[in-house]
Amino acid sequence: AHELLKPQADLQKMLAAMDCRKVIHTNGTKEHAETILDALGIREHFEMIYDIRFNMYTPKPCPVTLEQLFASEHIHSGGVLVIDDMQDNLKAGQCLGAKTAWVHPNAETTPHNWDAASPTFPGLLKL
Repeated sequence: AHELLKPQADLQKMLAAMDCRKVIHTNGTKEHAETILDALGIREHFEMIYDIRFNMYTPKPCPVTLEQLFASEHIHSGGVLVIDDMQDNLKAGQCLGAKTAWVHPNAETTPHNWDAASPTFPGLLKL
C-alpha cells in the first residue's frame, strides 16, 4: 500500500513549522514506519520511532507503555501533544496529562473532548 503514498507538501510544511522534537509511536515495526515516512517524504522530521518492540510488544493504547515512552524521552506528560486518529490512543495520553489532537475524517462533525481535532493532519495548523 505504501506504493500509493506520495509526498505531501502541506504535511512537510506543517512538520517543519512545528518547533519541537517529534517522535512516532506505532504498533507496527520501525522498518514499516520508515517505509511510510519515506513514501510521504517526511522521515527527516522525526527523531525517533518507538515501535511494537518497545516495552516488550505491549501495544498502544497502553498508558504504561506511553508513560515509559515519556520517560525514555525525558519529558513530562504536560509538555506532550499526542496526535492520533484512534480515540483509544488519545485516551491513554489524556489520562497521563498530555494534550491531545484527533485527526479523523469525522473530526469536525463528531463530538469529542480532545484539545484539538481536524479531518487532516495539516488542518491542525489552522486551529
